[in-house]
Parts: sequence; structure tokens; C-alpha cells
Amino acid sequence: MLYVNPLEAYAKQGVTLDDSARERMAFQELEQAFAYMLLQEMRKTVPSGTLFEDNQTKDLYNQFMDDMVAKEWAKSGQLGIADQMIAQQRMKEASDAYLTQSRLKPSAQTADSP
Repeated sequence: MLYVNPLEAYAKQGVTLDDSARERMAFQELEQAFAYMLLQEMRKTVPSGTLFEDNQTKDLYNQFMDDMVAKEWAKSGQLGIADQMIAQQRMKEASDAYLTQSRLKPSAQTADSP
């Protein structure tokens, strides 16, 4: 899989991204990597030598094709993996904030006890 860090491109243009945008990009990259591996494994199930002979050029073309399809899947959100990970991250942050806040509040029972 080809990898280009999208944050470097933004930095060269002088654009700064907030944390949520950087987080979304990271989750989309993870979704792209998953989709690429999925496509590679699916391609292994196709019998070889059916229409075109196998060679390095065909393999390289297939890798490029899989990489571009995976990138478009991740960008469009068709698999929904990045969205689910963001939702889980938000739930965990809310849960952690609630637990932290509930520990800081003095309990009514401890104030009345001797």
C-alpha cells in the first residue's frame, strides 16, 4: 500500500487542522488500510491464469487499483469503520468525563458520617 502523510501536505500549505479533523483523518487512514488488506485477500481467492497471464506488471496494477479503491471507500465512508471508531471514542470520552466528575463531587453520605 502506498502511503502519503496527508498532514504533511496541509502543513506545507500552512493550514492547521483542529484535533477532531486530525482524528477523523487518522481513522480514515486506518479504514483505508483495512479496506486495502480486505481487497488483497479477496483477490487471492480469484483463480490465477483465467484470462490474462500472471506477471509482475499485472500484480503492480492490481496493487495500485486496490489502493485507490480502498482510498475512495475510506473517503466516502461506505464501510463506516471510521465513523464507528469516532462514535466509540466520543462515548469513551463522555464516560471518562462522567467518572472523573463523579469522583470529584463530595458524597452526601461521607459528609454526615462521624
